[in-house]
Amino acid sequence: VSDVSVHQVHQEMYFVRFRRHIPGQVTTLPIPVSISGLWGCPAYHAGGHVDLAMPTIMCECVGERIPPPFVVDVSHMQLEDPYGRITLEDIRHLLPADGTTRFARHYAPDTEVVMSYEPRSVPEVPLPP
Repeated sequence: VSDVSVHQVHQEMYFVRFRRHIPGQVTTLPIPVSISGLWGCPAYHAGGHVDLAMPTIMCECVGERIPPPFVVDVSHMQLEDPYGRITLEDIRHLLPADGTTRFARHYAPDTEVVMSYEPRSVPEVPLPP
């Protein structure tokens, strides 16, 4: 979906524009990311916050199929100083094995996808007058 028009109050959809993927041509599109294993996450049990830094990841697709959403397992994530993280390099195994999909070229391999931090370690900043 590249464009949507919706009524703000009644949530009625007026217009939707779909993007087209042509097999054999490179198509760059956002793939959604979700987390799993939060209830078993050591960082969560230690009082930390586990947040998605990237709700979608731009991917370049060439093959017949668009990959499914990425489901990132955070069940082994620890609280680290200043924060724990899962990077694109850590989830590279979630890409299709046939090599028809890759992360967009503008991403660095150490780009953070999920992060865990201690909320009390973030100092409070007063609002400006």
